[in-house]
Amino acid sequence: MYLIDPNHHSGPDSLNRMSPGRGNWSPIMLPEKRAFSELYAQLAAGVILALTVRASSDGSKAITKFFDGAKLPANVPTVRIKHEFGSKVAINHANLQFDGLSDAKTALVQSGLLEDSGFSHEVSGKALFVRKVMPGIDPTAAFEPQRGKVLDGLHAIRDLTAWLENNADGLLRVLQSRAALPSAYRL
Repeated sequence: MYLIDPNHHSGPDSLNRMSPGRGNWSPIMLPEKRAFSELYAQLAAGVILALTVRASSDGSKAITKFFDGAKLPANVPTVRIKHEFGSKVAINHANLQFDGLSDAKTALVQSGLLEDSGFSHEVSGKALFVRKVMPGIDPTAAFEPQRGKVLDGLHAIRDLTAWLENNADGLLRVLQSRAALPSAYRL
């Protein structure tokens, strides 16, 4: 949840100050969401030492945390490591998101890289996801009653990142081979 900063002026059109998606606006995180976010970041720093956590920049829809710092070869396609909370939903995901690589789904499955990993794959739009189902988290509610769900999500992020780093070479071969094919030849 966000409030609009009344001191922010982005130009003569006052709607720009108040309408996400209609121009510039300055979100101010509500205190309860800020407290949740700070406690989440502290817990994440203790569970996932090698990664840094940052909030989504989706304004009022900021219900995702991103993690940076995975140790990957330079030629691995860009991957986003995400813990999606959901919006008061029962189920959401910890994800590795590969934008623009949805057509590598079949090659990923056939590669065997996901076997016995505990992770699934999904395609949404043009993105390919490697994911684990997690309980949904409400970042506007108190943190302590949800600590167990947060820990489950952080452990999933840690495990997904370890899988990603350990399988980077094989994943690179799968993703590069699919990207190199003309779209008419992709499955």
